[in-house]
Amino acid sequence: ERGCPFSCNFCPMPCTFKVKYRPLENLKEIIKKGLKLNNRDKVVIYSPSFTHPKRKEVLQYLLDNKIKFSVPSIKAEHMDKDTLELIYQGGQKSLTIAPECGESLRPSLNKRVKDSKYLDFVRMAEKFSSLKLYFMLGLPNQDEKDLDEILILIDEIKKVFKGKVSASFNPFVPKKGTAFENEPFRKKEIKEQEKYLKKKLKINAKFSSISTSDKVYKISKK
Repeated sequence: ERGCPFSCNFCPMPCTFKVKYRPLENLKEIIKKGLKLNNRDKVVIYSPSFTHPKRKEVLQYLLDNKIKFSVPSIKAEHMDKDTLELIYQGGQKSLTIAPECGESLRPSLNKRVKDSKYLDFVRMAEKFSSLKLYFMLGLPNQDEKDLDEILILIDEIKKVFKGKVSASFNPFVPKKGTAFENEPFRKKEIKEQEKYLKKKLKINAKFSSISTSDKVYKISKK
């Protein structure tokens, strides 16, 4: 799977690659040759969103041939119970999804997903033991209201999901070729937002380095 069919304003992927899917039979051959060539017994399905039209057939092929696999990247709003069941049967016990921010701010990212979609996903994922949520800080127009929406979503997910819930907060770094390429890196705001969330969060949360993200931003602007 190459490229991504979604056009999130913060992501350069849609600007870089057109969406292309390898045929199922080609994938089967690549899996067989790849495992033998690399002397491995596991496949990791790396893709921007795992929206392949034959994704269930790919997973079933791996299961039928007793090949271990994991799916690190999924779009919660485009996932169904059957696909989650196949992932679970493959031995994966944890899932990661990326709401990115609160519901009110998401349309400005061109990510038009309601909190209810994430909660529907969590209900379908009842067999899994852990769930990780990805969010960004320092987004354009992100304020305390958005942070409160993030906290509310996390609380709602905790009520539904019986396993472990954790979160990762990452500084927003504007990327060239995106709708947000001319936005600044909001170092001061990110520090304040991180401080605010740390006081109120009731789950384990990881905050990525602000200084490292600042260096990446400065290098990208040269």
